[in-house]
Amino acid sequence: MVCLRSLAVLATAAALQPPPERWAKRGPPPDLVEPKALSRFVTQRSVQQQLYYFSLTADGTSHDYLAEYLRPPPGDDEYRTRAPPLDEDYHGVDALPTSTSRDYLCRLLEEPDIEILIKKEMGCGGGHESRSYDSRTGTYINRSVNPYLQKRYHEYTMDIRPKAICRQLFAIREQISGELIDDLRELPRKDNELSKARALYDEDRPSFDESRLGDADGSRASPFRAATYELALQLCTAFAVESILANVEDRELERTWRAHREGFFCHNVWSRGDATRRSVTDAFISDLVLATRPSADGERLESPADAVLIRRCGIAAEWADALEKVPDEHLAWNGWVLEKSLA
Repeated sequence: MVCLRSLAVLATAAALQPPPERWAKRGPPPDLVEPKALSRFVTQRSVQQQLYYFSLTADGTSHDYLAEYLRPPPGDDEYRTRAPPLDEDYHGVDALPTSTSRDYLCRLLEEPDIEILIKKEMGCGGGHESRSYDSRTGTYINRSVNPYLQKRYHEYTMDIRPKAICRQLFAIREQISGELIDDLRELPRKDNELSKARALYDEDRPSFDESRLGDADGSRASPFRAATYELALQLCTAFAVESILANVEDRELERTWRAHREGFFCHNVWSRGDATRRSVTDAFISDLVLATRPSADGERLESPADAVLIRRCGIAAEWADALEKVPDEHLAWNGWVLEKSLA
């Protein structure tokens, strides 16, 4: 497996939330999926997918709770130092606020149910959408400032059940990991097809096959499958580069990686499978291809990209095997919280 400098590469500017002190004596089982960055990535994507479902059902209260859950506190400069809440549209690989999946999911399993009293103003002052428009002045009529009208409110109670949310995350996490297993095992074939297309026809093709959004049995893929695959490829490429640089001194690879590395660990606009819109991974590989050099025997030209693509395929195969352990993780964590409740 890949160890290397990956932890240093994946470190974020915002501090991650540490595990609770009460777990020091008898905490939940650790993550089974290695490397930890892969496990965190799958958990992050499952949280983002659940946030997307909350948005579809207009459940803003549950959405905000999950988006803000374990969000690191701000430093002296809140705007600069505080990590943004998780968002379903974030397209990056390192947004989970904890260093392991266990620390995030098992803390969510421990949270008690919450009952929230929501109070909303009634009438024209209660929201922008309901205000009348004054065509004479070109402004909205805001009757809430009328001193002769008393404000009225309607109230309702909203229940948030963190344990139920966590078990929904378990189901989504298993779906995403199952899709990634299939997609990562297809990587060698896809890399071969892409390289042939570029060499023979000088054309780019989407890195994700849209036909994989539906299975032969008629079932639907997760809504973010293509984007998740692109991000997994991005993370896998970063690990491949770090693996090579840890064992071989390659100035061209190191120089190119230094120029692109920051873009691998921040939000980027999703290319949506459009071959004309290069992802950060494609841009990096393209620059590597241009950095040709004579081979060791001097008989041909070779590129650092060859070694990166070969190593990436090897890591993808390792990760596909590692993701088979995701259901075992969930079984162990559910067992832990059950034992804890009976103790």
